[in-house]
Amino acid sequence: NLDLNAKVSSLSAGERQRLEVLRLLYFNFNILIFDEPTSVLTPIETDNLLKAIRKIAAEGKTIFFISHKLNEVKAVSDRITVLRRGKVTFNGVTKEISTDELIKYMIEKLPKVEIKREIKSTEEVLNVSGLKVKGSRGHLAVNLNSKINVYKNEIVGIAGIAGNGQRELFDAIMGLRKIEEGKIIFKGKDITHSPTHKRIELGIGYIPEDRILTGLAPDLSIKENLILKLYDNQQFRKWYFIDNNKIDAMANALLKEYDIRAANVEVPVKNLSGGNLQKTILAREISMNPDLLLAYEPTKGLDIGATYFIRNKLIDYANKGGSILLFSEDLEELLFLSDRLYVIYNGDIVAEFTRAQFDEYKIGKAMSGINYLEVRN
Repeated sequence: NLDLNAKVSSLSAGERQRLEVLRLLYFNFNILIFDEPTSVLTPIETDNLLKAIRKIAAEGKTIFFISHKLNEVKAVSDRITVLRRGKVTFNGVTKEISTDELIKYMIEKLPKVEIKREIKSTEEVLNVSGLKVKGSRGHLAVNLNSKINVYKNEIVGIAGIAGNGQRELFDAIMGLRKIEEGKIIFKGKDITHSPTHKRIELGIGYIPEDRILTGLAPDLSIKENLILKLYDNQQFRKWYFIDNNKIDAMANALLKEYDIRAANVEVPVKNLSGGNLQKTILAREISMNPDLLLAYEPTKGLDIGATYFIRNKLIDYANKGGSILLFSEDLEELLFLSDRLYVIYNGDIVAEFTRAQFDEYKIGKAMSGINYLEVRN
């Protein structure tokens, strides 16, 4: 559902993508290009869209379906072309190639996926209760009648279709939106009305939805972006001046550790690819050793190599004692990474699942707003 009277500028990235899909389907084009069309959809909606695409193709239309989700590509296509660094590495009939073979054509080296350790902790890091937050259009975007909690070493996922209050929820926890009612308790302290810089000092990191507009300063260098939250840290100061030698050493170490592909740390971040932009944000946030990392769409739009790399870094961070509150429109990613999962609908938590309870279609129903009792039965 979309508010047809809303300005496009006020829509989330996911809502804008859904609008593009609707507009494309409305006009009677002979050639249609779908670029990651299912990233905002539930499993049921995804199945319906793929069936619709096959039907459109059967009517004689030509369709280009661009996606990193190989199961969808395999399900919907007749032929597949794989591009890597601008060059065709495979072009052939879909039914004649396996998913594993496709991955090998997509990336030079198949990444190893680290498995998260089973860690049980009763140490509560975050507790959000009764939260009410207004959206950019003045409506009540978050209206929690229940609570969200995150424990030490735990990855907690938030599942929901774009536009159901998840962006406002994350911004509110980070102190970027005014809280009308409710409480946010972080490590036993009430930070409901604490400014953003105080939350950073207390140990909250944030990977925001928009890498360029919110996550980075595009005209600044990689080095300057890595130091954005540490400019007043005594570690990088010499008397009253910034110690560029220490900053350079730190930036070059992170460049290597996070495989940020650039000529040097002086390169403006606006010249980096999407994957390297996200790696820069991840490097900055994790290097500060936060107790809680808010990760909003950390792998959206990235290729398989960058996606696996970032997932491994998140798992490694949690294994070393960090806690993560994760939102992704990719349900497969949430099911892969999360220890527990909340479903948000119309600004409220409507369902909670432990890892043992994960069921793609039950979660999908909850994302669509179907009664929680029905979802659990």
